[in-house]
Amino acid sequence: MQVAVKYVGPSIFEKGINTISIGIDEGLAIRELLFLLIDRYGEDFKHLIFNEKTRLPYICIVVNGKEVEMDYKLEKNDYVILLPPFGCG
Repeated sequence: MQVAVKYVGPSIFEKGINTISIGIDEGLAIRELLFLLIDRYGEDFKHLIFNEKTRLPYICIVVNGKEVEMDYKLEKNDYVILLPPFGCG
């Protein structure tokens, strides 16, 4: 099944790309999706999401408009947004 993943901020997937579509197994948890993305995009991606032991507390993960936890099970056509801290002014 396919899900869309968007990172709000500088491109982390590929230059100029902030949203990707990725094929995953049905029922995959957010945690497992993040590990798949680490395998694909490497240590730079990992350091944006995790410290040495756990997910960074200031990263917000939203699926279809609702904040979710790491054990949330994904469904077909879900839209995942990774929100790092940001400010404006």
